Amino acid sequence: MRASTVCSALGALFGVFLIACGGSSRTIGQPPKWRQPTQVKPDATKPGAVQTIVFAPRSAQTKGYNDPPTLPPPSTELFRALDKEMKSISKSIQIDGPVPDGRLFAAARDLAAVTPEKSTLEYRIIEFALQRHGIIEPSPHLLVLWGPDDPSALIEQLRKRLPTIMANGAFTRWGVGTAPRGSGEVATVFALQGSNVATDPMPRALPKGGAVVLRGKILNGYRDAQLFVTRPSGHVDRPSVRRSRKQFFAKVECGAHKGKNQIEVTAVNASGSTVLANFPVWCHEAAPTSITIKRKLNTRVVDAAAAEKEFVRLVNAARKKRGVPPLTIDPAVMKVARTYSEEMRRTGVVAHVSPTTGSASDRVKAAGIRTPAVLENVARAYGIGEAHRGLMNSPGHLTNIVSKLVTHIGIGVVLGENIGGRRELFVTQVFIRIPPPISAARVKRTLRAKTLKVRKNLKYDKTLDKIAQQFAKDIAAGKSTSTASKRAASYGQALAKRFKGVGTVVTTVAHVDAYDAASAFSEKGISHFGLGVAQGTHREIGEGAIFIVVMYAQPRKK
Repeated sequence: MRASTVCSALGALFGVFLIACGGSSRTIGQPPKWRQPTQVKPDATKPGAVQTIVFAPRSAQTKGYNDPPTLPPPSTELFRALDKEMKSISKSIQIDGPVPDGRLFAAARDLAAVTPEKSTLEYRIIEFALQRHGIIEPSPHLLVLWGPDDPSALIEQLRKRLPTIMANGAFTRWGVGTAPRGSGEVATVFALQGSNVATDPMPRALPKGGAVVLRGKILNGYRDAQLFVTRPSGHVDRPSVRRSRKQFFAKVECGAHKGKNQIEVTAVNASGSTVLANFPVWCHEAAPTSITIKRKLNTRVVDAAAAEKEFVRLVNAARKKRGVPPLTIDPAVMKVARTYSEEMRRTGVVAHVSPTTGSASDRVKAAGIRTPAVLENVARAYGIGEAHRGLMNSPGHLTNIVSKLVTHIGIGVVLGENIGGRRELFVTQVFIRIPPPISAARVKRTLRAKTLKVRKNLKYDKTLDKIAQQFAKDIAAGKSTSTASKRAASYGQALAKRFKGVGTVVTTVAHVDAYDAASAFSEKGISHFGLGVAQGTHREIGEGAIFIVVMYAQPRKK
């Protein structure tokens, strides 16, 4: 028996780890037609040719996620032998071993019927197979083997690999599926999957006016459950989540959102924010029974720099589609991203928090980059399109890609091993904000209107405005607040005749929308105000910081 490829897929918020395997036949999911000349062979196809893959499993699919009763594993000679072997391996490496899960067995059987011999399964096919059997967690670690229908030979192959794989991963369930694949050979897909969340049953499809109630528990040291939902329009919602210790509760309503609503549950541990579940719920229509995928053939990545440019193009195309300004490449941020991708390749760990370099914010700061905002996506995949689709299919990562807050990007790609004829990619996307130039006069008008909505009884005063503007210019130019205050004090006598007292509030923001007028004008008994706005360099925000000075006054009693 010969083994082909090891595949896995894990997810993390602001980072998706994708190792997926992709199909090679023209139409898959039906009885194999191994000798027909219509079968597409990628190596014989011109670069850039588009292949259509239809995955339509004939096995029964579940109506809900985590819907009991859980499917039992099949009572076969292979299962009994593997179950004994899994228990033996778990005992030998001193771990609480994964348990057999009938849903994973069913998904593995679907995948065994279509896994290509000389390539890797498409990630979207793996994901579809899991979800149609009610599994909400990120994709499993897959081991694909080929050979005769001989359980003892299969176990001998797995015995060589599983101890290392199981020792290096926190797996809670396992499953295996086989399918005859011509010439007396059998394809076997062995799956190991971890789970860090448990939920009550949830529907896969909802009628008009329906809602999904997520009631569950986060496990294994994770905390702070969050929820993201990508609507069919591409907009990402963040429903409120009620938390009680490890328990969480949330409700996602269909409303007018007909079609695929992608739901993601995330939580935090020492490695940063991680995707615990990512699954679609279909509103106002039935869940699909098949998936059709179009992909380009012969798109092996051989040039990391070219891959980086393509990722930038894809990110900006996604932003343009949603009416968000494109991002500008920042060379210093590119270097940060490349360095971290190389670290992930070297360590094999794809996570946001590194024990040596810390978080994305730590890495940006260590590079001497001053910015008020740092967002990060990380990925491991076997193709540019595969990585980009995985990120776009994750509501949390999509939020980063189309964020209105960020203005600049750095993407680092490092090539890894060649598996199944495709190079492994380690990808880091770092997004930062460099505040663009502003019109001080326009911003002052905006803030003035914002203020008068909060405190309708206030009056705008030209003298206070003049003092506040000079104050803002002084501190934006690098002068201390004490120096700026001394200049403002020269107006003391003129102000003393009109006002009982004058106060000053200084705020520095990276974006006008971040200004909180209610906090700036919390003082009671004030009657007049003025505003000063200027741009300069701030020790944390960096260039383009917006300095806002508010001067307010209390009237003298007549």
